[in-house]
Amino acid sequence: MRAYELQSFDGPSGLRLADAPEPTANGEVVGDVHAIGINFPDPLATRGRYHHKPELPFIPGCEIVGVVPEAPAHSGWQMP
Repeated sequence: MRAYELQSFDGPSGLRLADAPEPTANGEVVGDVHAIGINFPDPLATRGRYHHKPELPFIPGCEIVGVVPEAPAHSGWQMP
């Protein structure tokens, strides 16, 4: 899959389009992301100024829109 990874805490200019491994469910919900939203924490995180500072590289984003093709029974997601 392709993802924008934050390579350095230089704000949005620190983002680079990169190949990332496909996630596996491992008993959790996995979704196909179609769009993302930019929220208050995202610009702060790209500068290392959010209260949670993840290790680099990381894929920012708190709000997504997409499709959940499958989910484990214990997740609370209900499939139509």
